[in-house]
Amino acid sequence: MAQQTTEKSQENMTAPNRDEYCNPDRNPTTSEVPELARITRQKKLRSALMGARANNLRAKETADARELAPDNEERIKGVEVQHRRVHYHLLTVYLLFGYLLYLQFSPASVVVNEQRLQSQQVLLVDDSGVVRMQVRMYSDRPILQLLDSNGTARLSLGMRFDDSPFIDFADRDGKTRASFHMTGSDEPAIRLYGEDGKASFALN
Repeated sequence: MAQQTTEKSQENMTAPNRDEYCNPDRNPTTSEVPELARITRQKKLRSALMGARANNLRAKETADARELAPDNEERIKGVEVQHRRVHYHLLTVYLLFGYLLYLQFSPASVVVNEQRLQSQQVLLVDDSGVVRMQVRMYSDRPILQLLDSNGTARLSLGMRFDDSPFIDFADRDGKTRASFHMTGSDEPAIRLYGEDGKASFALN
């Protein structure tokens, strides 16, 4: 018994410590090489098992995400449809509100009746506020005039008192220099005028 105890003590004294195997500064002996190889294989096996578990977890998460993707797409499409419907409804309300405001604050001199616009005078102005065209009634006769940038009527078109049509061309001073009209007997006539206002040419 004493001899066996002594042998076990010697084996324990000579048994290598596992922590010493992990010391990189220590050179293993010939008897320790198999033990180091076994420890290395265990570490590699643990690493392989941990990697396999991580891969399985990632694959499961990817599968779950793919299963949830169709539901998410349907929800997003539903939200987009609701957003478009709300947008259309708001646009309709805005248009109706604008039309009501127009009816409320439209000028009293303009009467809209069955797609007809009724007024005694219509003016068109440029960016500077100068009237460049006007349509008006003159002694119950319709007149259309085009004006230059100084506000001088250069072209007049309308009806005379005998309901004969005419077109007059004026110079920069507003004097009529040429006139083309129909006579009372429905004959065409041309008149050219000088600076003094007297006719210089007439053709009936």
